[in-house]
Amino acid sequence: MEDEPGVLLARKRKGGLHQRKEAAKRQCEPSAAGCQPSSLAHWLKEQWSWGQLSPQTVQHVAALATRDMASAGATSIPADLLKLAKLGSEGAHQNNCNRDLWALVVDVSKLPKPFPILMPMKVQGGTALQSIFLPHVVFHHLWVHYKEHWISSFLPTGKAGLVRFWTHFQHHPAMHQHPLKEQAW
Repeated sequence: MEDEPGVLLARKRKGGLHQRKEAAKRQCEPSAAGCQPSSLAHWLKEQWSWGQLSPQTVQHVAALATRDMASAGATSIPADLLKLAKLGSEGAHQNNCNRDLWALVVDVSKLPKPFPILMPMKVQGGTALQSIFLPHVVFHHLWVHYKEHWISSFLPTGKAGLVRFWTHFQHHPAMHQHPLKEQAW
């Protein structure tokens, strides 16, 4: 019943001081001996970052996993999985899941920060500060930090496909007297 959409859940009681202390002991901190980061938490963040899962789905799966671990009697639950389970006030405020997830991964991402620029706005009749990603910088960061994804996205047919493309494109009007044609590759 608690997983059905549209059903309001009763607030979960937090317990007393002793229960909270006992629950805190069961939580696994990354610095603790024998505590490994959660593979599930890593996978959930990765799937979200590539657009495969919504932040709400990440929170829900993490909450179900932590609930199952606790009911199975796990002595410790990885801290990174607990943090994902607590997104959006443990799912109570789903509109905050994205914000909370970004706060968790902001230092982990190897992609560049957005470039702030003043853009003219027709509606406002002036300019507004906007953030954009510069394509050449994003492509470079993908090449350096996520090479497999770069190759699968930008070079899916391999070197042979790239040679075919440039062999065909060298006759395009945009390439007429282009300085790239004079370089030996």
